[in-house]
Amino acid sequence: MVQQLTVDSQVGIPVSGIGGVSGWQEAAEFLLLGCHTVQVCTAAMHYGYRIIEDMIDGLSNWMDDKGFSTLDDFRGKSLPRVVEWKNLNLNYKLVARINPDTCIGCQLCYTACWDGAHQCIHLDGAHRTPAQIEADSRRKITVTPVARLDQGPFPTPHSSHPACG
Repeated sequence: MVQQLTVDSQVGIPVSGIGGVSGWQEAAEFLLLGCHTVQVCTAAMHYGYRIIEDMIDGLSNWMDDKGFSTLDDFRGKSLPRVVEWKNLNLNYKLVARINPDTCIGCQLCYTACWDGAHQCIHLDGAHRTPAQIEADSRRKITVTPVARLDQGPFPTPHSSHPACG
């Protein structure tokens, strides 16, 4: 859809890419398809606003590696490579595999698969509670991006925990 909008002379306004942007690579893909801006929502909610700085750094490094000085240097460069659905190999299959040794049991892959209309990941019938998922995750996490993430309990303002005063 983005490609169709960016090449349609009747649209006449800049197009913004949105949906599935979780890093600089996706931002670059939207720009390569001719978008003038890229919007980020879920990734910022999931990872915090720091993701934007990471995206800027990653995109800047990629641009330097490719010899691009400005966004306009590569905006729309992929448009000639876009093909219509009828020209795609619809028999091509790609199968995701989940490594049980590194899976933390958050079930994000399952949710994304079902919400994204693919419905190819099936749970074994054991639907776990959030507490069970958290307990399993804590046992499997060895390194976290947030210091002291696996230490608790975590007091709430209404808690009788001594740290709450």
